[in-house]
Amino acid sequence: LAGPSPDCFTDEEMDKLPMDLQYLDDSKKVEADPDIRKMLLESLLQLCATKSARQVLREKNAYLILRELHKTEKDREVLLALENIVDILIKSEEEINLENYKNVEVPGDLIEQFKKMDELYLKD
Repeated sequence: LAGPSPDCFTDEEMDKLPMDLQYLDDSKKVEADPDIRKMLLESLLQLCATKSARQVLREKNAYLILRELHKTEKDREVLLALENIVDILIKSEEEINLENYKNVEVPGDLIEQFKKMDELYLKD
């Protein structure tokens, strides 16, 4: 998901990234296949279910990579997956107040509303 390191990253931000993602040169390209990008993002979303994994993603500055991907992404399905992750990562754990999202019971009518919202987003 990461491409070349943009000039806008500060040294402090760069240092928080995992070593393999620091100071990437122009030869590093973002995955070309949108289906693979979406699958990778869906994997990150699954990790966001637990508090401990959310904390690791924040500590590793995953948001920076996601922010840069968002600037260039054209595929609406990939953007939706991306924004779902960012919506979670930008919240504090106090706001989330859950150890695991997978333990939340969502009423059926809300599930339908969420699906419709996603469909509208994808059509936009």
